[in-house]
Amino acid sequence: MRLSGISYAAQNQSGTVFQNTGKPDGKKEFKNCLHDSMLAGMAEKEPVKPYETMKKFEERLSGKKSAPYSYLADDSGMIEYNGVVFFCDDEHNTISLGDVSNPKDVITVPLVGGGCLKVNRDNIDDLSKAIGMFCPEDINRILRALAKDAKAQKALQEIEEEKESVFDSLG
Repeated sequence: MRLSGISYAAQNQSGTVFQNTGKPDGKKEFKNCLHDSMLAGMAEKEPVKPYETMKKFEERLSGKKSAPYSYLADDSGMIEYNGVVFFCDDEHNTISLGDVSNPKDVITVPLVGGGCLKVNRDNIDDLSKAIGMFCPEDINRILRALAKDAKAQKALQEIEEEKESVFDSLG
């Protein structure tokens, strides 16, 4: 029996955490998560302390923090990457960018490691600034979701224009 889509982490003797990305074809591909998160923090003024990153990663593995990329968040649940601020919602297993209170204005993208990204359409430019925060698989999902949404928005606009032209011809 072959399992697919399972992600797990392992720690070697030096304390480095590796994560299996859970490739469906059975190939194992490991990422050095601690190293990646520390590199992301190097752009900040204050260097990331390895024990803090490890603690956040352990909280994510233990289920205390379930939002995607929550190991990058500060104590208030905010992730700041290249000047763009994401909010981690562990209760709903999401990270969000912009005002996501109105579902009609939000693009929801399921992420590879579980959970989802919610982005307000007005904040797509901000998302492009912070796209490097995401793993390649998530970037692919985000770009596909944005393209699909743009196509749907264009179709809705065309329908509205047709409605207006029909009403104009009647009246």
